[in-house]
Amino acid sequence: MSYVTIQAKAQTLLQALSLFGDADVTRGDYRVLEQVGGPYCVLTPGGFKRSGAATSYGEKKSNFWDVTFDLFERHWGDGSEYDNLVADRQTMIDEMDKYDISLDGVSGVMYAAITKGDPVRTVYDQAGAAHWLMQRMTLEVHEKVDIQGGEYPS
Repeated sequence: MSYVTIQAKAQTLLQALSLFGDADVTRGDYRVLEQVGGPYCVLTPGGFKRSGAATSYGEKKSNFWDVTFDLFERHWGDGSEYDNLVADRQTMIDEMDKYDISLDGVSGVMYAAITKGDPVRTVYDQAGAAHWLMQRMTLEVHEKVDIQGGEYPS
């Protein structure tokens, strides 16, 4: 498949959660944060690595993709935003754990899981007031891909 297919499937799985509306989970579009409310999640490309050598015997290469999830909770200043972030983060982790074998049937995916979360950060508005709490999480996906063409017969 491809990274774009994997990212799109992760977006679809998150949009299906009751805590998000479809427009609340975007791919690279931070304009959602201009709205009041939340939570919101913005997916962006993370790092990647590749390994393995395809051969004429039909072996596959491995792609290890990182999909970055930025979870945003409105900062109200009463401490509830921390509880909300922890609860929503757990909901996201639990949902992705349900699809850790193939990311709900994505061809070639061998493993998918949220493997880490960065420390929680406060995001400030232009006036310097606390506006959002944000936590970046990483969905690690292991994908096996066939190589065809070039030196590899189809």
